[in-house]
Amino acid sequence: MVQNGMPRFSNCGTSILRTTTAAAVETVAIALGEEGGLQAENLKVAELYIAALGNLAKTTTS
Repeated sequence: MVQNGMPRFSNCGTSILRTTTAAAVETVAIALGEEGGLQAENLKVAELYIAALGNLAKTTTS
């Protein structure tokens, strides 16, 4: 089926998306349990937070 000029696929990808999301969540959970995993996660969250603050500063000053 084509809708708005783009092919539309009925729910064929949702099962794959659920499976890959579940696998990603499981992988992260295992990594967090490894030595240094929680520290690595904290560092990543801090990096994302600082980047978001930087983007916020750009948008509020221009």
